[in-house]
Amino acid sequence: MKNFFPCPLKLWRGWILPLLLMCFTLTAQSQIVYTDVDPDSTISASIMGGFDTNYSLDLNNDATIDFNLAVTAGILLHCGLEGSGCYGSAYVTPLSSCKVANSGGYPRALQVSEIIDSSLSWSDSPDQILRHITSGFACSSGFGNWSNPDDRYLGLKIISGGYTYYGWVRLSVSISCFASVTIKDYAFNSSPGSSIFAGETGLTASGDGSGLLSENDPLKIYPNPFSNSATISFSLPASQNVSLKIYDVTGRLVATLADETLSAGNHLLQWNTTNENGNAVSKGIYLLQLSTENNSKTIRIAVME
Repeated sequence: MKNFFPCPLKLWRGWILPLLLMCFTLTAQSQIVYTDVDPDSTISASIMGGFDTNYSLDLNNDATIDFNLAVTAGILLHCGLEGSGCYGSAYVTPLSSCKVANSGGYPRALQVSEIIDSSLSWSDSPDQILRHITSGFACSSGFGNWSNPDDRYLGLKIISGGYTYYGWVRLSVSISCFASVTIKDYAFNSSPGSSIFAGETGLTASGDGSGLLSENDPLKIYPNPFSNSATISFSLPASQNVSLKIYDVTGRLVATLADETLSAGNHLLQWNTTNENGNAVSKGIYLLQLSTENNSKTIRIAVME
């Protein structure tokens, strides 16, 4: 009788096994790599001179500098007919094959949860101005997309090993007759070509869920992504205190859907994409967290336009 075993074995080695390995590799790489700059790092300059005026950013932590942030400030001896003035400026330079998200000719100041991907405009020009201010009686002016001193996110794109990666860095920029930039944290999506939301740090879930959720009915939300409203379902094995809350990707509370004792059994709740004040939330990624005192379950949800 003919032995058919070698053929399946050859198929396994030649096609199925490499496919499984490839799927495993892609899954392992599909994650947000987050770096907290702790303590925050500040670069500054004034008309009296510079202090730490440069910051080198290695977005993907591969020992290669991807971007350089810098500040400068000084005195203007000729500021119209009225005499002298001063200026302050902050700028970023992408190195190698890196690029910065751009809008109106200047680096874009993204707000939390704005998407960073190929749909943005990108520039690899050196010395891109975040913010520049000239101050004087007859020569006051300013330009750039970054205002004082709220946190904003700078969209970043790097090319490494022939692959494109998207990321962000959170900055606080303050400019007048001095200049300062505080670098707070940064992250990138290690899955090539995959988007990332400004402020997205990746998801964590604490506890194994034992005693909180029924194994057959885990925390679910449908549809996801969604635009106007979604239905949240979960099942409790016993009556207990339950907290169901929604956070943005930076960990700030957006809405509290439940904070009470619920009975055992199935539960359905709706979220109409409004925050604690009843205002509609912006599109982006949010975290839905169901928890008791000892356990919690967190899933990612996406609000679309």
